[in-house]
Amino acid sequence: MNTSGSTVRGDAKTLSQILRFGITGGSVTLFDWGITTLLMIWVSLSSAEARGIAIACSLFLSWWGHRIVTFAHSKEAHHKDMSAPFLQILRFILTSSVCVAVNWGGFQLLLNAGVGLGPALFCASAAAALLQFVGCKWFVYRR
Repeated sequence: MNTSGSTVRGDAKTLSQILRFGITGGSVTLFDWGITTLLMIWVSLSSAEARGIAIACSLFLSWWGHRIVTFAHSKEAHHKDMSAPFLQILRFILTSSVCVAVNWGGFQLLLNAGVGLGPALFCASAAAALLQFVGCKWFVYRR
């Protein structure tokens, strides 16, 4: 049985999802930075208050964006899936929490090992982003 056609389609779908994941994630990151800055400057919130609000908003926006852009299914599957968004949000929060721990821990480990700030940020963030993509693809937005 020749499955090379399905493998090529699967590879193309995954590459498309990776591209959309980067665009969605990058957009949410810019939104997060903007909300944090606006809340600190215009509303005079402390950095902790501003980050808390921005992270909560960004978490929801990220879940929603990945749901409708990155891992969008057919309209029929999307509407069928709408019956259980609560469980999907819980899976997303769980996955995101693990990724934050990997990002934070990896960053600290690399800094303690003598790696420079820029490379430590990049490597820890890249590892967390890869883990987030895999978690979203096979755990959060699975069919």
